Amino acid sequence: MEHLEKTTAPKHYCVRPNSGIIKPGSSAEISVLLQPVDDPSILEREGAKHKFMIQSAFAPNDGTPVDEFWKSITSADVMDSKLRVVFSVAGSGETTQASTGHSAAAPAKQPPSPAQTTKAYTTAYDNNFANGEVSF
Repeated sequence: MEHLEKTTAPKHYCVRPNSGIIKPGSSAEISVLLQPVDDPSILEREGAKHKFMIQSAFAPNDGTPVDEFWKSITSADVMDSKLRVVFSVAGSGETTQASTGHSAAAPAKQPPSPAQTTKAYTTAYDNNFANGEVSF
């Protein structure tokens, strides 16, 4: 099985590996890391728009390189799942979502450093494919 991960906000996330092969009977761990931001209000404004698409397709046994495989496959052979990003402030249980209108806690009067910004949001990956949500 070939897999490929895409996002609507590539500057905000590091996905490793973002493509590859998963052999029958095995699994793969995909890391999704939120990149530090200078202004956390960016995540409050844009976070509800962030999405991921996980694409997969049956891989041929001919050893075709991953990048060539994705260029040659037809859309009819691709299975995909779309995931929506939901931010939650660490320890508060409050989330930032477009559908609920909730927002993360207001930033301090002075903008935090990038290191503080990353710590303010949880980075746990919620593997909830049933409703198309991913939590960070």
